[in-house]
Amino acid sequence: MDHVLGDIDTGRIQADQEKLSQNTFWDAFRKHMKEDAVIALGNSSCILGILQKGIRSRQQRVIVNYNSGSMGDDLPEAVGAALALEREIICVTGDGSFMMNLQELQTIRHYHLPVKIVVFSNDGYGAIRQTNKNFLTACTSDAIRTAGSVFRILAR
Repeated sequence: MDHVLGDIDTGRIQADQEKLSQNTFWDAFRKHMKEDAVIALGNSSCILGILQKGIRSRQQRVIVNYNSGSMGDDLPEAVGAALALEREIICVTGDGSFMMNLQELQTIRHYHLPVKIVVFSNDGYGAIRQTNKNFLTACTSDAIRTAGSVFRILAR
């Protein structure tokens, strides 16, 4: 992960843009992915890139429950995989799904689990906002936005 973030931070991937495209992230991620990487994915549109691009080796594993649409399963998947496999797990998720199980951060810390987390931010619950827009025009989505500053605090 450090190589991926390093490439992005130094501008070798995307020059001076505030937002990073999913495609750019997944291209960099796949380039630096370990041969035996285990990735736990959330239920967010941000994960589609790796599902479309695929893995690079037979030893790589992707844990995902995308067809069920169960938000929040990503962190518990990462915790379970880290406990079972006793090696680094990378959890990639959207901010809404991540917010469903923030308490798992304490589990990760308490047991010193080797879990790295990447959170894509689209102001939370993008699928719910889209449903409101398409089918519930009287509902406003302002009430379901998350504060981006929460993630900066958690990252410390």
